[in-house]
Amino acid sequence: MMGNQDRANATPASNRRARAPTCIVHRVAPAIGVACLALFTMVGCVAHAQSPEAAWLAAQHTSLQGRMAASQFGRPLVIDSTEDGERVHGTIYGELAHPFAPLAERLTLPAEWCAVVRLHINVKACTYEHTADGDFLTIYSGRKFYQPIARAYPIRYRFRVAAVRSDYVRIALTAPEGPFGTGDYALELEATPVGARSFVVLRYGFRTSTASRLTVSTYLATSGSGKVGFTTTGRDPAGRRLLVGGLRGLVERNAMRNFLALDAWLDSFDAPATERFEHSVRHMTMLTGQYPDQLVEMPATDYQAIKLREWREQLDRAVSAVDVTSSQARGTNSERVNPDSYRSCTAPMQRDPYCSAGANISGAEQD
Repeated sequence: MMGNQDRANATPASNRRARAPTCIVHRVAPAIGVACLALFTMVGCVAHAQSPEAAWLAAQHTSLQGRMAASQFGRPLVIDSTEDGERVHGTIYGELAHPFAPLAERLTLPAEWCAVVRLHINVKACTYEHTADGDFLTIYSGRKFYQPIARAYPIRYRFRVAAVRSDYVRIALTAPEGPFGTGDYALELEATPVGARSFVVLRYGFRTSTASRLTVSTYLATSGSGKVGFTTTGRDPAGRRLLVGGLRGLVERNAMRNFLALDAWLDSFDAPATERFEHSVRHMTMLTGQYPDQLVEMPATDYQAIKLREWREQLDRAVSAVDVTSSQARGTNSERVNPDSYRSCTAPMQRDPYCSAGANISGAEQD
């Protein structure tokens, strides 16, 4: 992390003169870069010099070796967070025990992001759509307990593949506004291979408002009392660690949930397609259970049951959308469908199982 600045702001992709790696040809568009990743997975691309973006990220990984080795998390992982005026921001640097190529190839697809983010405890649904203006994800956040999708708060994120190389990928999700007057939401992922593993930087931040600060303060003073993040701010007289609270604690918890969701999603790759969601839910339970003070909100069986119920509800809504669309096409009478309820769950992706529950990127934790 470059002080308190996001590297994306310090060196925007549009200002970099990165020489794209090649698979036979010397200049490739991002779409061909994805194809290169797929080819790399099967047979390997022609060896070339490390891309500038990957070299920078690898240098970050090297500079963090000391902190990762002394990490409190039991894995190579570091968390940084800042609160600067109205802006609150968290960054996770971590290694994942999964190869880079399949990770990068899949993360260029909006549907796979819904598969990742839906594991967050506060998310009720996630849908995606392709429009003439680009790709979008709509993420519905709500209470940690079961809540119908219709009662969740939708936030629409623009989805952008900022860069993809054979050794580097950068994905950005941004939303101009959210609940309680918050705005300028940003979730960004960068990744590069480190041997057979992947080094990932996950950045998450948003702009607060007077109303959101009042809401968070009330929450943390009542049902959310005792909520903490991961950063040590000092020691009590007995020598016990004092952990960051408030908005920084909140943003650290949300960033960590999304990072662990990514790990759980990767772990489900080898499961049969019909079992991947349930597999990722079980693995997410195991991962969050390692940090009970910050991330455990209920018994594991309750979390799993709620997630499966939400997922099935989203699938049912998708099937209903297909049935109604078909009957309307035939000219028969049917109940009018609200397309906002399932946006991209209509054609052409209506039967995609990933048209389902997503993750709370809004940062608005709720009971």
